[in-house]
This record gives sequence, structure tokens and C-alpha cells, in this order.
Amino acid sequence: MTSPLAHIPDLAAWLAASGLAELELRGPAGHVRLVRGRADAVTAAAPAPPAGPARDVVRSPGVGHFLSAHPLRPEPLVGPGDRIAAGQPVGLLRVGDLLVIVTAPVAATVIRVVAQEAALVGYGDSLVEIQPEG
Repeated sequence: MTSPLAHIPDLAAWLAASGLAELELRGPAGHVRLVRGRADAVTAAAPAPPAGPARDVVRSPGVGHFLSAHPLRPEPLVGPGDRIAAGQPVGLLRVGDLLVIVTAPVAATVIRVVAQEAALVGYGDSLVEIQPEG
């Protein structure tokens, strides 16, 4: 996968031709945000190389308020040091009256819960940092 930084001229041209005011792309190789008409608003960042063993994050499947525990139970679903299985619930996303279960993509050990309790999160935001097994 190529870095989004290599495609900034193409992205800027597409943005200008589309009539959109803003374009933001996030992916494992980096993040780029372009805002039309504001040269100072163009930002791009590539992630820092990982220090030590590879880590991953569980990302938000949508927009809502992150909950580390079910509203009717005091204990969090996961905490630092917990070993989790693929598909295991690691948090909840409150969307109005609906609770959406957020699951681990792989078997792993929980490093830390990144998202703040009841914080509004967007699609793809980091929720829980994990260390995949193997």
C-alpha cells in the first residue's frame, strides 16, 4: 500500500473538481485531510514506526458514545492485561437508545482502553489498543 502523502496532488485535484469543501482519508499507512480554499488547512501525517512488538487497535464500527461497560453492570468488558478471543466484546457503542457491541478482530492481549468513557467517537476511531497473539 502506498502512502497517502504520495497522492496529495491527485487528491487536491479531485477535491477541486468535485465541489466538496473538505476531504479526509485515514488508513493504516497514514492520514490526510484537505480543505478547499485554505492552504494552511492541508495536513498529512504518517504513523510513527512501532516501537517493540506489533500492536493493533480495535476501531469504532460507527458514530456513537463509547462505553467500556454495559450500563446495567459496573465492571468493564475488558481491561489492561486481559486476554481476549477473536469476536469477544471489548466495548459498546451507544447510538441513541441502541447499544452496538464492539468486538475484537483477533485473539490478543488488551494493552489499554484508548477511548474515554462516554466519549463521542467516529467511524474508525481507536477504542482499545491490543497486542495480537503470535
